[in-house]
Amino acid sequence: MVESSRAATTAGRAALGELCERYRLPLVIFARRRVGDPDEARELVQDFFADLLGRGGFATVEHGRGRFRSYLLGAFCHHVARTYQRERADKRGRGRTVSLDDEVVARAAQAVADDADPERAYAKAWALAVVARVEDVLAQQYAARGQAAGFAALRPHLRGEGPPYAETARLLGTSEAALKVAVHRLRQRFGQVLRAEVVDTLADPGDLEAEIRTLIAALGPGGSGL
Repeated sequence: MVESSRAATTAGRAALGELCERYRLPLVIFARRRVGDPDEARELVQDFFADLLGRGGFATVEHGRGRFRSYLLGAFCHHVARTYQRERADKRGRGRTVSLDDEVVARAAQAVADDADPERAYAKAWALAVVARVEDVLAQQYAARGQAAGFAALRPHLRGEGPPYAETARLLGTSEAALKVAVHRLRQRFGQVLRAEVVDTLADPGDLEAEIRTLIAALGPGGSGL
């Protein structure tokens, strides 16, 4: 029983650690909006993940996960408040840190540049991260079937940003009618993968539709394919 409990705890920590890695970028965007200094924002996020992913860091996560999007932001804000109340130096270098690519952060910041409010920028960055994750999963699935080029041509149509169907059909050597069917199926598959991805961030699967509506609202008009 003890070994089983330990295994479950280890598996839970690994799963939550993967979620943290997957959705760390929205926190960087939030921190940059909140503190203004990119370097300070980077350090705050690194310290937060080092603390959260360190020993015992998952105790509160496992008992209060709820909607992981909201939980992660709340936990980060609490961390920032605590950090500013004591010397930050004694936390540096402890536990696991998260590497942050400047180019990736810059692109994400540009994507939410129209919203200076930290929480709205975080929500939009989170939604964009969900969309990117789903598209990456689909890309892997198509590549496994030897259809990587086909997915690359269809991918822009997921968000309604692709060229005219006739142009893509010529590129793929198919008919426009067949292309429309392929895009329709891809969008259906996108919805399935999206729901699987989002439900993985929820404690209660019953919150799925409400969470998806929140993501759509965060993305604004068009919903970027959601």
